[in-house]
Amino acid sequence: NSKLEDRALRILRDLAGVPRWRGSELLAASGGSVKLALLMGATGLEAGAAEAALERLQRMRTLRLADNQLYLLPALTRLAHLARLDLRHNLIEFLADPETDEPLLPSGLVELDLTGNQLRQISDSWFNELRALEHLNLEANHISQISENSFSNLKHLKRLNLNM
Repeated sequence: NSKLEDRALRILRDLAGVPRWRGSELLAASGGSVKLALLMGATGLEAGAAEAALERLQRMRTLRLADNQLYLLPALTRLAHLARLDLRHNLIEFLADPETDEPLLPSGLVELDLTGNQLRQISDSWFNELRALEHLNLEANHISQISENSFSNLKHLKRLNLNM
């Protein structure tokens, strides 16, 4: 599908800084896996080494992506062991895929820090699957709307920071 390929090429351009032609090469070498192509483009790894690195990533417990000017949240749902995610001081506006509304965050998160991003609204679907979440920091965003059931599934939530 050309629409999906175009989206993949935009992701590679925006997150790995590769031109369109290089993105096409990376997608071909990765068998169409955007995740693998992204890692290859960002690190220069060949496909086999990138796959091995991705397997190790599956066991990661903490991920710090603060201060990276990310405006698109990468899909992290397959990081089943990820408990702590630091996304402070980026440009993130959405916590789900803006086109499909599919979740992007791993369900096992215990701590999520989104301080200083560009969130303007909180959708009721963004945190639905985060049933283990205990600490949520949304400080210094531009939130003007919070959907009624945004936090209803967060039964273990101990700390929520919405300070401006």
